[in-house]
Parts: sequence; structure tokens; C-alpha cells
Amino acid sequence: MAATTQTDTPRKQPTKRVREIRVARLVATNKEYAKICRNSMKRIPSHGRQRLALHAFDRWSDVTLGNERAKSEVETVFISRLSDIPDRIQQEAHAGPTSRYLLFLESLPVEAITPRILRLGVRNPCRLHIAREDTPAAISGVVHRMIAGMMQVDGPRRIADAWIEDGTLVLLSPHFERMRVPLHEIVRYIGNDPVLQKDFEIDEDGSFLYWPREDVHLGWEQLLYLIDPAAALATKGRTAKFNKNYGAAIRSFREEHGLTQAEIQGLTDRHLRRIEKGEVLASKATLEALASSHGVSLAEYMKQIAKRIQS
Repeated sequence: MAATTQTDTPRKQPTKRVREIRVARLVATNKEYAKICRNSMKRIPSHGRQRLALHAFDRWSDVTLGNERAKSEVETVFISRLSDIPDRIQQEAHAGPTSRYLLFLESLPVEAITPRILRLGVRNPCRLHIAREDTPAAISGVVHRMIAGMMQVDGPRRIADAWIEDGTLVLLSPHFERMRVPLHEIVRYIGNDPVLQKDFEIDEDGSFLYWPREDVHLGWEQLLYLIDPAAALATKGRTAKFNKNYGAAIRSFREEHGLTQAEIQGLTDRHLRRIEKGEVLASKATLEALASSHGVSLAEYMKQIAKRIQS
């Protein structure tokens, strides 16, 4: 018996204005991933959630988008286990040539990968990403970085996933763009040890990669600068003013409270200096650490920072 289709859409018929601001939709093809998507969306500011629709199904064979088929300007991302892909992909499960697929390998054997990918009929590799994560926490991390980045309006480009292959650090953006950085370009920051080079974490919102042993934070723009300075400067010019104002507001509030950079618990002096100079944006975890060190709630801290940016 087919599972009941669940669709996270408003009960009322959306107005034309809502349709115009909704620029992306997620299609979760199993219950577990639908739950992960819902939890991630709760962490997105309300104005961002208005631009995103979630269509949740019990299994891929139940997917039917009906009259909700995406127009060319709408991003559609299917989030699924690779093992969920059925023997035949019905037309309703496709949203046109611009749809993308975030697939998790989980425990599927290697020999089962190729036939499932062929069923999707994806000819452009930029429309497909197979993630290696296989635990609920790791899968949730990739999905959240993908959703947060898709809803981002401005600021530095986010990192949805990253890995090392053939002497190259590969970054995946939330829009499935890939950037390849030869490791020899960053060995002066992260060292030559192949094991330690792979020992990095991705910030929860995808703002940067972090190598704990070297205490090194590198975001998309910084890595882009190493391989294409002209492109990096063009991108930075669009966001530099905001980043500097944001960092200056954080520094101003800290100094007003009589705190030194070393007194901010949970952050290194080096990383905080980069934030206050506008070189990187503070993540949610960083903002929570700052708020705690100032003895205020995160909401009050953000209110004070916003007030200083506007003034």
C-alpha cells in the first residue's frame, strides 16, 4: 500500500506575491529526511522560510508535484538516500532540467551506485551531489548548510560540503557550484601532513572550514583568492562594507562592556580579530559565545549589534 503523501504547503491558496518570493523548494523523499528538513527550516529566519517550500513524501515512488511543477526561476532540490531511487523514475518526480539532487550514500554498496544514477538521467554533474555522511547528525549538518545557503541573500558564499581528493580541496556551494583548491596553495596554513589536512570541520552554517590543530579558519572567499584573486576581489567588493560594519559593531559592543578579545569564552583571539576586522562573518555558534561572554541572551545581543550597524 502506497504511503500517504505529505506536503508542507500553506492551507490557503498562496497569493501571487507569495509565489514570486518563493525561489526554492525542497523535495524530501523519505520521512527521516523530511524531519531533518523541517528542523533545519525552523533555524532559518522567518523571511527566509517564506522563500522556501518543503514537499515531504514517505518514499520516492509517492512523489507527485502535480500543478506545483517548478517554473524555470524556481530551484528544486531532491533530498534522498541513493538507495531510495526506485527502478523507474516517474515523470512527476522530475522538475525539469534545472532540478538538482542531494543524495546520501549511507550504507549502499558501491556497485549499486551507477545504475541508480543512470535512472535519474542527470547529464550535468553540477546537478548532482552524493554525500558520504552516514550518521543522522552528519546528514543533518549537510542539509542545514544547504538550506541556509540557499536562503542567503547576501554575504560571503557558504560551504555546504567539502572533501579532499587527488591532492585537491573541493568545496560545494549550496547551489551545487564546485571550487577546487590545490592543496599546495594552502599548505602554509594547514601544513603538509596528509592526515591533518583532512582533519577539518565545517562551520554549522557553512561560513568556513576549521582546522583545529592549526587554529585556521578559511572561508570560500579566502580560498577563492588563493586561486583567482581577481574573482575574489570582485566578490569581496560587494560584501566588504557590510562585513566591516558588522565586525565593527561586535568590537564596539565588546569594548563597551570592558571585555578584551581574550575574555571571550569559546573563541580564539585570532578568529575574533578576523571577525571584528570584517574578514569573516560570525556564525550562530560564535554569536552565542559572544552573547554568553557579555552576559546577555542571543536575542538581546543581536538587537544591540543591529542597532550599531544601523547607526
